Amino acid sequence: MNQLCMGTGEEATAEEDADNAGRQDRASTGRGVALVVITLVLAASVAGTVVVFASHQTLLSAEFAKDTAGDTGVYGQFENEIITRVSRDIEDGSNPDDPFAPTFDPEAVAETAVTPEFVRAQLDANIDRYYRYLHGERETLDLYFDTEQLRVNLGDEIGKAARDIDLAAVVDEATAGIGTEIRDTGVEVPLNGETFERMAASETSYNEEAKQFRTELRAVALDRTVEEGEPAELLALIDENPEQYDEAERRRIVDEREEEIKRELAETEKFQTEFEESLEKERKEVVERIEAEVDRQKVDRSDAVARAVGELLVAMADGLFTDQPYGEFVDRVEQVDRELSDEAERRTRERIDENIPERIGLAEEMDQEGGDQMASYVQISETIGWALLLLSVGLVAGSYALSRSAVATLTTVGSGVSAAGLGLLVGAVAGGDWYVSQLRASLEDGGDPMGEFTAELLGGTFSFVATVSLLVLGFGVVLLGVGFAIHGE
Repeated sequence: MNQLCMGTGEEATAEEDADNAGRQDRASTGRGVALVVITLVLAASVAGTVVVFASHQTLLSAEFAKDTAGDTGVYGQFENEIITRVSRDIEDGSNPDDPFAPTFDPEAVAETAVTPEFVRAQLDANIDRYYRYLHGERETLDLYFDTEQLRVNLGDEIGKAARDIDLAAVVDEATAGIGTEIRDTGVEVPLNGETFERMAASETSYNEEAKQFRTELRAVALDRTVEEGEPAELLALIDENPEQYDEAERRRIVDEREEEIKRELAETEKFQTEFEESLEKERKEVVERIEAEVDRQKVDRSDAVARAVGELLVAMADGLFTDQPYGEFVDRVEQVDRELSDEAERRTRERIDENIPERIGLAEEMDQEGGDQMASYVQISETIGWALLLLSVGLVAGSYALSRSAVATLTTVGSGVSAAGLGLLVGAVAGGDWYVSQLRASLEDGGDPMGEFTAELLGGTFSFVATVSLLVLGFGVVLLGVGFAIHGE
């Protein structure tokens, strides 16, 4: 009986051992499957983490974009576009009918004013604004070129041309509406550009112009005096006794000896006094005409310009009619030149401000809604990246909790990390190169800096992913090696 009981007990124990062994096998199999799943999920989460954070260091990084823009000619492309627009704007704002408008080449001025430093600073600021918008640091997509410094540069460049006033042309334009013939003489007052240039050239030519003009007026005055004077008084000038001639004889002798009479007449104090008085009278008449023209020009021009032009003409008239010294004439001309230059530069800067907007918008045609959607994707990707990173850490902890084995944990994590690194490396090198080469093949040779920028941006991203993947693969292999080494002991 006792033997029977002992046999039954042994059989029960054997069955329990078999059950325990079966449960252990099943548990081991389950852990193995779980670790395989962890390996696969870990590989995916690590790969996703690498892609997200690598993208944020390259494709979604403002600094990386600025470096790429500098390498692909984007700055130069924007510089050319801004030069074209600015030259068109300043040409549209010029007034070819204005004799005081500066003469300049709009494109040359724009090329000088739109400096590479200005373009780079503005484009960098827009890249920063764009990426801040993508990352949720700005609410609106507001891209523009701030033209404050550009307008200063343009004002300086055009201002130089504006200050180069052609005073001879100013004189010609201003005297077009002035009657310059002296009444009852037929003599024209030479208020014109050519005379001004000769008067301003040197003291010698200034004096010659004045002498020539007054000589002509003196000749007219002598002719009129001889023609209208009493023959008896005229004959007395050449020591002829008029009493011995009748009126007809007196006139005949005057006509015959006219040149001699004029020479004597010109030396008389009476004639000289009357001539000086006539010069002053004629000067006043000319100045009145100038002042009337100045008042008329105030309708079309600023008071400052009209007054300066009037002063220039009066300075010329004084040089011709009076004994105004050359130095005084030069001082007056230089003062007029300064006033006209200042006014021309001021009006030029006003035109620039009117025709060059404070901002040149770069995003008028961009879809705000589409931009918002893109920004939301970028911001979600950041969240996904952190979530994947936390998931990867959790999976590492989970593998250890499940296996309770350093070897199993190392091999599981090493396998997952290695798989992630290898898969990303193959995809970044093979797939990335293929995609970028296809993109570049679609571009015209050197004709699309923005397309080249996009290709370079993506190429740099794939390159960075490949580099990080190689590091991840190496780290995974190290983990596997450590795990196998521990297991071998």
